[in-house]
Amino acid sequence: MIAAVVCMPISVYAHGLGKAGLINADWTPIQVGAWPFSVFSAETKVYGVNFDLLGAYQENTVCGLTVAPINVFNMASSTDTYGVTIGLVSVMESHTGLLVSLVSGVDRNCGLQVGVFSGAWSNCGVQFGIVNDIDTQRAEYGCGGLQIGLFNNSDARSGLQIGLLNHNRNARFPWLPLVNFAMR
Repeated sequence: MIAAVVCMPISVYAHGLGKAGLINADWTPIQVGAWPFSVFSAETKVYGVNFDLLGAYQENTVCGLTVAPINVFNMASSTDTYGVTIGLVSVMESHTGLLVSLVSGVDRNCGLQVGVFSGAWSNCGVQFGIVNDIDTQRAEYGCGGLQIGLFNNSDARSGLQIGLLNHNRNARFPWLPLVNFAMR
């Protein structure tokens, strides 16, 4: 729930913006831009490096390295990202690999999500941050994975939490300091 409040306004604002590209192609090894303009259109798949000076907006698969202050991967078009994503704010459908962002909201995290605030609807990987949140009510898959942080919150049916304060409403003891887990 926290992820939706923090990250969804960014996704709504960016949706429909930044699609312009000088070249339309099926894929490219390098995508470079300065939001809202880029060399290739947002629909172009990137297999390599995706670098944007102001913010990256993609509507298709990105496999490789993405570096931008704001990363928005269209959640309506099942955009998958694989590899390393680095930014101040990141919002995306599915991420496999390393995601480093001060604030991030991911539909499915299947890698390592690092930041001050890390939110996901499904976490089959690891969240490492000050505040970690998993809200599986919107997710197809309800896995909780591992959360390491000062405050961890989850409603997943399974998962391990390590932190100063941990909450999982499906755990035998919903609130526990240091370590909490759920297995159902």
